[in-house]
Amino acid sequence: MNPKDKIYWIKVALAVITALICGFLNMSSWRGIFFGLFMLITSYYISLFAIRRELEEVGGTGTAFFTGLFAFIFLWLVLWSLIYTIMQ
Repeated sequence: MNPKDKIYWIKVALAVITALICGFLNMSSWRGIFFGLFMLITSYYISLFAIRRELEEVGGTGTAFFTGLFAFIFLWLVLWSLIYTIMQ
């Protein structure tokens, strides 16, 4: 698996975990958004740690941040909304 794939799948996995936590703890509004942003930043640092020796291969820290960014945001929002709606 190349480094970009690792970053992508780390962010997808953490988006699912974040959505589950936000949904089952009934986080709404700003608490859920701040927790999601916190987990997005956390996923960035976890992915940097996972590819620490292959960072040059990816294209730098900026590319590492934007790889999987939109997948994280959309997956987190959709799953959070779905779980939150079901729990209500």
